[in-house]
Amino acid sequence: MKTSIVSQLSSLPVSGYKQTDQAQDLASTSAAFLYAWKQGVALAGPTYFGDCTKNSVENAKCRCDLRPDLLVINHSFQVLSTNERIFLAAMVSFYDPVEGNALLNQVGFLGLANFGAFRSGAA
Repeated sequence: MKTSIVSQLSSLPVSGYKQTDQAQDLASTSAAFLYAWKQGVALAGPTYFGDCTKNSVENAKCRCDLRPDLLVINHSFQVLSTNERIFLAAMVSFYDPVEGNALLNQVGFLGLANFGAFRSGAA
């Protein structure tokens, strides 16, 4: 009888990897994501995230401080350019995959995997 994957993995040596290392990795990963998220929010426009002000981007301590404002996004989505709508819908997808997918569908995308086939001007 084959041994389970879990028992095989649990028997692997940890080689000095401590829980403090894991916490540091998580903190640096969270900080890196927040930095990248702030860059995306700045590109899309702070009007659509957090409390819809530039200060909310500058003062955000975690990505939850910059949640997409779906009421504002849905209200102004149709007046944006195609590229702006695609980018904003992709950003929304990180928080709410269902809502993000619905926005992507409005632009003619079936989902995030469809980005590989996207060429500027052809959606």
